[in-house]
Amino acid sequence: MNSMKQIIYLLVVLFLLLKTESFGLAGFQLETGSVNPVINGKTKLYVFIPGKDSVLFSVTNVSVSDWKIKKAPSHGSVELIGADSRQVWVKYKLTSGTYGLDTLTVEATAVGGLAAVRNVYITSYDNFYQYQGEVLLDKIRLEFYNGQSGLYAESIQANGTFIQGTSYLWPASHLLRAFKNANRLNPVKYGNVLKSYTNSIDRYKSTAYNKVGYAPFPGEARRYYDDNGLLIIQFAEIYKDLNDNKILGQTKIAYLFNHTDRDANWGLPQHETQLGQGMFYSMAVNQTGLGAALLHELTGAASYLDDAKFYYTQLMNPLVKLRDSYYHLFHQYTFYQNGQWSYSGILDGKPVNGQGFRAYQTTHVVQLALKLYQTTGESQYLTDARVMINSCINYWYSENQGFNENSFWGGDDMIDALIDFYEVTAEKPYFNIARDIVDFMIEYGKDTRGYYPGDYDDNFGKWNLDRRDDTPSSYLMMGQAAAASAILRVAKVQSTLTTVDYTKIPSSNLDKSEIFPTVFSPGDPITVRFNKIIDQDIQIRIYSMDGRLVISKEIPVQGNTAIFTMPSTGASNGILIIKVSDGQNVATCLAVLADSR
Repeated sequence: MNSMKQIIYLLVVLFLLLKTESFGLAGFQLETGSVNPVINGKTKLYVFIPGKDSVLFSVTNVSVSDWKIKKAPSHGSVELIGADSRQVWVKYKLTSGTYGLDTLTVEATAVGGLAAVRNVYITSYDNFYQYQGEVLLDKIRLEFYNGQSGLYAESIQANGTFIQGTSYLWPASHLLRAFKNANRLNPVKYGNVLKSYTNSIDRYKSTAYNKVGYAPFPGEARRYYDDNGLLIIQFAEIYKDLNDNKILGQTKIAYLFNHTDRDANWGLPQHETQLGQGMFYSMAVNQTGLGAALLHELTGAASYLDDAKFYYTQLMNPLVKLRDSYYHLFHQYTFYQNGQWSYSGILDGKPVNGQGFRAYQTTHVVQLALKLYQTTGESQYLTDARVMINSCINYWYSENQGFNENSFWGGDDMIDALIDFYEVTAEKPYFNIARDIVDFMIEYGKDTRGYYPGDYDDNFGKWNLDRRDDTPSSYLMMGQAAAASAILRVAKVQSTLTTVDYTKIPSSNLDKSEIFPTVFSPGDPITVRFNKIIDQDIQIRIYSMDGRLVISKEIPVQGNTAIFTMPSTGASNGILIIKVSDGQNVATCLAVLADSR
């Protein structure tokens, strides 16, 4: 009898559950339509014109009876692929337009009839370098930003977890530079980002020892002169763009902190606890000198120009020994101790030696020389700048092989110096080198997660590494900021160019070489016939007309002929620029890529 009562009781409970449709199980709710679909998937696509991308949408809380495009984008086509009750691939193909923003909306309808929508925000680019730079910079903003402090993390795990949630000031200066370059291309998107981060840098400000300056970390007392020097430069440049007097005030704070503490030789050590030991630290001095030239440009005050000239004179002074007489590059530091100049000295009671080159020790002096040339018209400054930038090129750069220097010890600094020189002289080979460095980095430098070199160890931090298969377990923000800054600096110049000129060697004995057919499709054999016998492999590099490197490969030569297959590269139909090099000579020709001939 008891068992019969239990059965009746269970039947009554089941009836009530069915009547109220409150079973609480997803499968039951699906059939009655009492739950809205929850659509998962990324909401941003970056597309280079013409190009395509896709996003996977999925629903896990209900079964979907129908997927559809609720709103189609204006400048492209959308295709739904592989739709089932749980997921769908949304393939987007951009067919027209320039830089712009667009939206597509996907709708999922549950089995029971309730529906939900999901928006995808599409950014389209007609500037390849802007596309690459903004993708990277937005990735930094997403994964490194620390909302609690309004600052950015120093380092993260590969999964995005913070290792150190607030960066040092040195990485922050590189990120300021990246935001500055992004704002110059896209002020609507990055103007407020740049202004907000520039204001946030005041969290590093310190009034220790009755002096105002910027500390390497919020709350620290000891301050570094090279940190403050980097801020002078970036604050001055940002003030040009935002015209905010608060930023001009920040520039002057950093400048006065350095300039006030210079010694009788106009030298500075690396940080303020090293004062009085005769150290002449190249980075602190050359940045302060460049900062003085920029402040003169902003304010017109003659005293800043006088300071800039004197800093430059001391940097170039052969007695100071900072500039190497053979390489024309700058060593890290020298000492004035016991009445004489030397690379070796005693610092904090220990023997040290300042010999050795890093690119950023010279590039800021190049920039200072260019500013003094522009201001005074004295040709010697331009002559000096040319010798120094050519020395950097000869020492660290090889065509098609990237830049043999660490990302934050000269990577973005070299790009800035090269483009500054190009903008002052209009000599395009200097911009071509900057673009070639960035081309290599974009093609070979990105790891499996889309991040670039960034490590204090040169084996992992240089811009001439092939990192396409690398899977680092952690990342430093500084290397990523340096890469973004460099790419976006090239993007700004590239957007103003109307011609393409990749040949850095004006003439060669390969000029009459032939490449045929001149119209081809992916998979076609391409023949290169030289006007001489070649006894080595040659380098083939193929560019689209917008400047994007689409192929770079070594191919063997038999006699005077080489044959390779045109791969499916993703290059759009149209004119391609093919450059062939045997290591010393270069030949350039045009060809046409078509889907079929």
